[in-house]
This record gives sequence, structure tokens and C-alpha cells, in this order.
Amino acid sequence: GVEHTLYEQFDAGREEVLYAEIESAGGSRVQTFLGLLFLSHRGQVTLRQDELFDDLWIGQPATAGSSEEALAD
Repeated sequence: GVEHTLYEQFDAGREEVLYAEIESAGGSRVQTFLGLLFLSHRGQVTLRQDELFDDLWIGQPATAGSSEEALAD
């Protein structure tokens, strides 16, 4: 499924994955997108889109330590 496909990419060292790379992981584009929304709501992934209708990037959520470091900068 979507979660398995993403974590394979994350385990391989990727920090972000483009939606277009996994759009069929859930069976269809809509099912994949819904899966991403649930994962994002649970805090298991982050979703980023730089511009409206632009590419959708899926990332690993920041750990507490790294977000504190980002605030300190």
C-alpha cells in the first residue's frame, strides 16, 4: 500500500518522495491521495506543495530534536 511504498523510499535514504512516483501505490490516484491525507493527519508524513497545483512532495515528519534546532537557527 501507500505507507509501505513510502517507507521503502524513506528507508533507502530519501527524505522526500514526489507524489507522481507513488501515485498508483494505493490502487488508483484517488486512493493513494486519500491514503496520504490519513497518513498526514496521523503525523506519519508531511505534505508540501510550493505553489497551487504544483508537484506534491511527501516527506518524513521532523523529529522533535530537529525542529528545535530549526527554531534555534
